[in-house]
Amino acid sequence: SEDETRPYEIIERDGAVREKYPYELDITDPERFARVLAEFRNGLVKSECSGRSIEMMDLRLGILPQPERMSDLLRRTFLQVSTPLPPLNEHRNLAKALCAHAIVLAESGDPNAIELVRSVRVYALQLGSRSRTLIELLVARAIENLAVEHAQFVYEELGQTQMAAEARHQSAEFTREFNEITSPQSKDVDSAQASMLGAVLTPTLSGYEIDHGPMRRAELAFWMQVGLVLLLGLLVLSIPLISVRWLLGQSFGSKALLVFVGWGRIGKICLWSVVVPLGIYGAYAYWQIASPNAYGLSYTFGRVCLEMAVVVVGVFTLLRAMSYSAIRRRAEELGLEVPPPIRFRNRAVMGSIGILLLLASVAYVAGWWAGPLRPSEGNWEALWADSFSSSASSTMPSPVGVWLAGVVLAFPLMWGLRNLLANFLGRGKYKAFAQTFRRSLVPILASGVIVVGIICGGLLAWTEVAAVKSIEGGVIVSLRREIDKSDFRLIQERHRAEYKTRLKELSADR
Repeated sequence: SEDETRPYEIIERDGAVREKYPYELDITDPERFARVLAEFRNGLVKSECSGRSIEMMDLRLGILPQPERMSDLLRRTFLQVSTPLPPLNEHRNLAKALCAHAIVLAESGDPNAIELVRSVRVYALQLGSRSRTLIELLVARAIENLAVEHAQFVYEELGQTQMAAEARHQSAEFTREFNEITSPQSKDVDSAQASMLGAVLTPTLSGYEIDHGPMRRAELAFWMQVGLVLLLGLLVLSIPLISVRWLLGQSFGSKALLVFVGWGRIGKICLWSVVVPLGIYGAYAYWQIASPNAYGLSYTFGRVCLEMAVVVVGVFTLLRAMSYSAIRRRAEELGLEVPPPIRFRNRAVMGSIGILLLLASVAYVAGWWAGPLRPSEGNWEALWADSFSSSASSTMPSPVGVWLAGVVLAFPLMWGLRNLLANFLGRGKYKAFAQTFRRSLVPILASGVIVVGIICGGLLAWTEVAAVKSIEGGVIVSLRREIDKSDFRLIQERHRAEYKTRLKELSADR
């Protein structure tokens, strides 16, 4: 427990002064405690102090094949996150007990107190020099500080005032070193450039640097594939709905024909309604992430969701409109009775809604690029700060880009419901053509599905694989790299140098 009769002060990272207390110990089994001390001293010269959990993690990661997709990266990341850490609290408790016992020895005038408190510091250097993860190094550093802070009381009890002053100075130096390394760093720019997953998993450590570029490309390719899945869903779901409505029409005596518009027209439809729009958006998306300092999805998620929703609905609408025009023209060539071309006045309500949604989407994207609608903070919370909401009490503001994307995606479903009701309630001389159009639309939609799935989907999958393979180490962030890639390596380098010296002294004494 803490000995509140011996307060001392430390300086926090923010400059505040905090009061601390050394520990005191009540030994109930002196004989067993003596055996513990002997084992502790034997352990100081051992070459390893490890529970092997991190080594086992490395073996498991080595068994896995090299990552090729986002799912492979997630599997490796989850394996690291779920790895049990060493029993670090036991190290801290052992150090507290030994430091407290050193003060007890000093109070009785036993000079072995100095050797014991120095041994605790050697213990900290041993742990720190061989730390495999950052949390291990932080515990080692805390134990080192604990030993130096208790050393000043040991020296004071033994009347060595000069050594006590040196211990206080050394404690202040260690605190200054740690405060410099852990001083608040502005991570706004880094977070804005990170992928969504990278923004969550990349540690906010001084000096820590990671190349977010490959992960940005992989994640964007992944989400664009999600957008293609939505587009494929709209196309594939249209086919059974069209078939059901055609079968219902057949059951009521309608004579629908299958009008084949020709491969040339189908090719033009797929080119101008699918390939060209998706190609233009693909080039625009690549332009967004081509720069080394480009924004990542952690910062642009709302806007990208809206852009992809507009592209998906736009491709679907273009495909339907061009298909209707081609089928109508081919039916007219065959001498069938066809309705006049559809004008805006024939679809005034739904057309107006569509134009309003398009204008709102364009205004949002333009406002984002101009600056007013960008998130104010470049971090993970920026996903939800991407909002018109200014309520100070709102803990999670409404993500306007995401909600607007949802409304855009619901638009073709509303239009389909409107057409479904109109077909069931309507009675007109062009009902036979309507059935012919639905039957003849199926092969065109099937062609669109093939183009989207094979060409666009295959290209995005290749982009994802290429980006994932270029990620250093095959993982987003590694537990084993947190020390080496940050300024905390300076503490470990000092621990290694000092432990090497102390180990020679211990071996000579033995």
